[in-house]
Order: sequence, then structure tokens, then C-alpha cells
Amino acid sequence: MAFNTNDIFRKLNDSGFVRLVVGGETYLIKRVNDGKTLRLTTLVYCNDDDFLPQSVRSAVFEAYLLGELEPGTYLKIDEDDYSVKYNFQSDFSKMSQHDFTIVLGDFIYWADEWRSRLEGMGKKDLVRVRSR
Repeated sequence: MAFNTNDIFRKLNDSGFVRLVVGGETYLIKRVNDGKTLRLTTLVYCNDDDFLPQSVRSAVFEAYLLGELEPGTYLKIDEDDYSVKYNFQSDFSKMSQHDFTIVLGDFIYWADEWRSRLEGMGKKDLVRVRSR
């Protein structure tokens, strides 16, 4: 990983919020519920054409139906900005720095996997037009 999880863990304990950028992608890391809960969030799909392709919607629905999500994670469709966010939530009060490092690394890995998958699904709904 190209970041220092020790610093992130310390900042999270101090301020309760960290904004991390990895590979051009932004990850929001927050402590909520009086600091007892860890919440990670990142954008995994966004469409600038003011719609969310049906294949992307179907992929999100099927992820739940088929149990394809990692424990503690969920996908959320945001109808206002035609996007999908990948989220993780867990008890932070008993989480060690080592556990946090594993959780963050896994979250980034799976977020990248979902980005690739949803982008591929979104391309299925494109209509090809040939010009003469």
C-alpha cells in the first residue's frame, strides 16, 4: 500500500475522519456513533449522463441476492447523482491497528473490483451508433 496506516489510524482516533486518496480514488474513513463504529465509503460507479444503466442496477441487486458482498460491506445506489457507493461498517471500539490495516486493505481491493465490474456492466447498456 502507498500510504501509512499507522498515520491514518492515529488521525482517525484524533479527529474521527480521514480522507484518503489511493490511485486517484477517494476513500472516506469515519468514526460514527460516538466513535464506536468505523465506516468506510468510496464511489465505485458514476454516470455523467444523468441516468444509471439497468445493468448496473441489476448488478447491485444481484450482489445482495447472490451473497457476493464481503461481510460488513454494502452497495448503495444514489439516485440524485446517478452513482453507486461501496461501504463498510464495523465495530471500531475493539479494533486494533493491525485489524484496521487489514480492513482498509481489503476494502480498497474490493472497491477496485466493484469499480471494474460495474464499469463493465455499464458499458453493456451503451448503444453503438455508426456515422456515415
